[in-house]
Amino acid sequence: MHGHSYEVEAFFREGFRLPLLRQQLAEIVSRFDHGLLEDTIGSPDMESIATWVLDRLPSLSGLAVEVRRPTLGFRVRASR
Repeated sequence: MHGHSYEVEAFFREGFRLPLLRQQLAEIVSRFDHGLLEDTIGSPDMESIATWVLDRLPSLSGLAVEVRRPTLGFRVRASR
């Protein structure tokens, strides 16, 4: 078994408290950090990771989640 490193970042419009979003994002990411993505989110592709994280954040207009694999230069964004 081997692993991959991803970075997850959330973007939003004004009007939401950054500390709260940061806390929620950390709690969401901790559910699959150092685990098998298949066991948590189903499909291990970057698009699924971005959508899974976005679906667990508050329903805010203009919210987006970006997932990156810095070692390969890949990035994917899911938004609402």
